[in-house]
Amino acid sequence: MVRKFTVHLYYFGMLLAILGALGQSKELMAVGALAAAFGYGLRDYFSARPDSITPMTINALFLGVWMGLGHLIACFVVGTQYEETFYGYSVMDFLLEAQYLATLTVLVPLVSYRWFTRLNVGPRRLLLRVPTVAFEVSGGTLLIFCLAMFVFDWTSKLINIPLESLGVLAAFMSRSSEIAIFLLAWHWLGPSPTLPKWTRWVLYLGMAFDVGYSTMFSYMRGEIAYPLFTFFLAFLLRKAVSKRIVAIACVVIFVFASIYKVIGDTRGQGIRGSERIAIIIEQYLSNGSDVNQAREEEGGDSALMSLIARGCNFGQLSQVVHIADEEGYYDGKTLEYLSYAFIPRLIWPEKPLITPGQWFAEKIGHGTRLSETKFSNSINMSVAGEFYLNFGWIGAVSGLILMGFLYAIFWESADFYGKRNNPTGQGLGIAILLQAIGGTSAGALLHLIFLYLGMLAISRVLIIFASRKRAIRTPNIRPVVRSGITGG
Repeated sequence: MVRKFTVHLYYFGMLLAILGALGQSKELMAVGALAAAFGYGLRDYFSARPDSITPMTINALFLGVWMGLGHLIACFVVGTQYEETFYGYSVMDFLLEAQYLATLTVLVPLVSYRWFTRLNVGPRRLLLRVPTVAFEVSGGTLLIFCLAMFVFDWTSKLINIPLESLGVLAAFMSRSSEIAIFLLAWHWLGPSPTLPKWTRWVLYLGMAFDVGYSTMFSYMRGEIAYPLFTFFLAFLLRKAVSKRIVAIACVVIFVFASIYKVIGDTRGQGIRGSERIAIIIEQYLSNGSDVNQAREEEGGDSALMSLIARGCNFGQLSQVVHIADEEGYYDGKTLEYLSYAFIPRLIWPEKPLITPGQWFAEKIGHGTRLSETKFSNSINMSVAGEFYLNFGWIGAVSGLILMGFLYAIFWESADFYGKRNNPTGQGLGIAILLQAIGGTSAGALLHLIFLYLGMLAISRVLIIFASRKRAIRTPNIRPVVRSGITGG
């Protein structure tokens, strides 16, 4: 009954979004996108199949719902104290086009992903199939892998190791703690866990360190959310979300929203460490006091509204449409890095940095230039926005279809549910899922290809190592051949 309702909700949302697009109603498109994303995600969760949750499920439940809710609320805050929070650097003349792009961002990947996965079912596989990166390890090896990931992450943060030197694997290693947190939580939520009970405390310690360190020192506010997200993601993928977990998640979201706002308000002032913690505590202690009243009189907004507003992409999408309207489509100019991205920096040390977000922030005048190669801000154009800027509406739709295609083939190659302890495949899977919640950009899609290639190389090395180890353990026994005449 519940799943049937979610299916109807998904199709009803799609219908509302189409009617909103035809009627040029931003509100109706936002409601449609929100309903379709929510229905799609719940449909997958309540499916009888244990492997029904995919990157598009996460994309729908997080990015789709967040963006739909953000755009819907934005339609009703004009003229209130929250208008600046939701619109910021938006170009008001192009909000309708921005809503079109936002609606496409939510709906097109959901449709295309399911279409691509159906093409790959059955004996006649019509979709490209790439080599798998999955590799099964023992419980002991998994534990060693997780501990090594924790140690690497803690060490790199405490002594400030520049991960850029790792090249393709930099993104994977920069998320080493989050991957270890997920793998441990995933293992413990699975049937008949084999790891020692004390490893649960390793999981909690890893989360505490990650969240605490990011709260005190991180410039990017999302760093606080990643370890929490990967922990709760294990419950979602295992379909173990109970009322208790929902209640805990709601409390975490409320606390995170407050921390998120404080870091945003103090970012750029050099406030870090214990001083930042003191400000966060002060905000909680001063709840309802003269401090909060003064902030409200100055037009300040609530922490929760600030978090919801991050799901509203009116700012960057309207700016993208504005640039294209003034200068014309770029015909691939911002995608030039695709022509040299696959050249290793070891071969070409002077290879230009791939920073489309910094280029866009500077283009719209939202930040300051710090050096010849670095800008103070980076704004995500989103996949639809960057492809629209280069090739118009056809480009926006094509870019989102490409995203669905990459997610489909790489998720299959991870064999995420097929193996119990699969650090390489599940590591790639976590990278895909983390990317699926953020809207990302064309550059991030390219980076996903690099990450897949890196994980493929690691899995192949592990396979070779395991096969040689097996060969050493297994003696080469040859049958004894006796000469002579046998007879009866």
